[in-house]
Amino acid sequence: GWGNAIGGYLRATPYAQYFLKDNLALRLEGRYNYNGPNGNQYAGAGLLAQYHFLRTSRLSVYGQAGYFYGRSDYGVYRLVQE
Repeated sequence: GWGNAIGGYLRATPYAQYFLKDNLALRLEGRYNYNGPNGNQYAGAGLLAQYHFLRTSRLSVYGQAGYFYGRSDYGVYRLVQE
């Protein structure tokens, strides 16, 4: 939810995905997290590889691995592996 006096959480995750083969995709993803009202913030970007085990018109089951690089409101850069 949106930040308030009790606290809240906001997350935005835009992404672009490109299929290299039928079951293999690359994904470029941005992330913004806010934990409020006096919580921390994180903004970063990452690159992921996804392998789709099952794909239909309505369902996709996949595994992914990748790296994210970003900055928190404390000025700390961090690398996150998924």
